[in-house]
Amino acid sequence: MKSKTTQISRDAFCTIRPDYPEIGFSLVLLLEGREARGIYPLIQLFSTTKEASDVTRALIRRDVFNIQKKKIRIQDYAILFELKKQKLFTLKKEYWIKPDLSYSDFDRRMMFRKMIGYPLWYKLLVTPTNYNKKTKKWEFSAMLPYLITEDEPTFLNNFIRRSDAPVNTRAIEAAIYTPTHLKKINWITDTIGAFDQLTLRAITNYLA
Repeated sequence: MKSKTTQISRDAFCTIRPDYPEIGFSLVLLLEGREARGIYPLIQLFSTTKEASDVTRALIRRDVFNIQKKKIRIQDYAILFELKKQKLFTLKKEYWIKPDLSYSDFDRRMMFRKMIGYPLWYKLLVTPTNYNKKTKKWEFSAMLPYLITEDEPTFLNNFIRRSDAPVNTRAIEAAIYTPTHLKKINWITDTIGAFDQLTLRAITNYLA
């Protein structure tokens, strides 16, 4: 893993237990451009749907997606995964070694694309990234979807030990979540709806 702290002392590893929400949300934007369509899963794990909408609007106001330059359009509605915390995964000091596997934004988008098609076939690794000492609150990342058929201990050990995914060194645990619902959210109005099968199939084809 890649460290999210700038200066690491010997006692900085695995000292704080993050307070993961029992229910979390992951939001996936739908993008449309002149030559391509695609998705953009926001990195943050949200505690509420309102937080997800608020953060999305703030990001778009700041134009972090370079909408004008890239000539893309972001759909008013997005995919919202409702997630339930299943269990915790203990982190170890030896995980913070020089990573030799790159986990890029493209890799992450491809994994989310697969989970959109078959959400009940997947779990989601959630990692602790930022810790605010004043508020004592954490920010969590919806990092890696993976198949429920994976040899979980081996798979997660390999990913966390070798990848360059950023994780805060002070965290004692990461968390595993399971998708319970795939919903439709209008991030402008913060209204929640359901995808009918035809629409969901169209989105899956749209991403192919």
